[in-house]
Amino acid sequence: MPWCKKKGSNLPTRAALAETRQHIGHFSSRSHVDRRRQRTIHLEISALTFGARKDRCLALLDDLCSIYASRPLSCRTVPLHYSRPLSVIGEYLDSFTSTAAYSCDTSDDAPVLLKGASIADPLAKEARSEAFKLADTDRDWKHSLVERMVRADTALAAGFPTYEVVAANSDRGSATMVSMLVAWRVARDIGLLSTSDFRKVCHSQFSLLTAALDAASDPHVHSDLREMLSDYEIERGLDQGREAQPGPPIANGVEGQWPQPPEAP
Repeated sequence: MPWCKKKGSNLPTRAALAETRQHIGHFSSRSHVDRRRQRTIHLEISALTFGARKDRCLALLDDLCSIYASRPLSCRTVPLHYSRPLSVIGEYLDSFTSTAAYSCDTSDDAPVLLKGASIADPLAKEARSEAFKLADTDRDWKHSLVERMVRADTALAAGFPTYEVVAANSDRGSATMVSMLVAWRVARDIGLLSTSDFRKVCHSQFSLLTAALDAASDPHVHSDLREMLSDYEIERGLDQGREAQPGPPIANGVEGQWPQPPEAP
């Protein structure tokens, strides 16, 4: 079977390959040619949510997405997700709507999402366009993350794995995950986040993790949340240490103190 058909593309191989390269270009933070293994490696960096349940999205309230308005791009482009090239969306949409657990309207009265090779739904089309724009906006930030991953000493100092480790994990079929905290620290260090905004992000995440940890009943989920929260506890200690140092005060964008996490069971 041709490569493009395995990917679900309805284009000829050469056109499908060109489309894929162009699409990857939106999201690739680093690319290089591995001549020994005759391949091109593209590094993509994405923010992921942590789900405490595998059978149901935690954001669903009465079967409606409670974060659709505030966390738009990933949710609003489903099932025409921006991470997929246009030519493979038709096959993915068929697979999505035929999934037994999903309540998709596929009747004659259902809204038309695709017409031929084009997205017909204006909201999904706009959301995909905005996702590409956001990827361009985040490019400098992601390049700064990659710069710290290239050398072992800078990767260790920033809390990242090295690029070689990430590539090796990918060869085994695994993604490499780190806390968003290390990425936010880089954003602060290069001036994309002010000290005040960095604090707001950390306070908010600390509170969310604390509440999730308190409610977690699965021991594996509890362990994962506890590990993530420990990163923010370290940051809290560093933050309090900075405040204790003599010199100009650090602008505090959040009233009150860091909340206290629940004790481990």
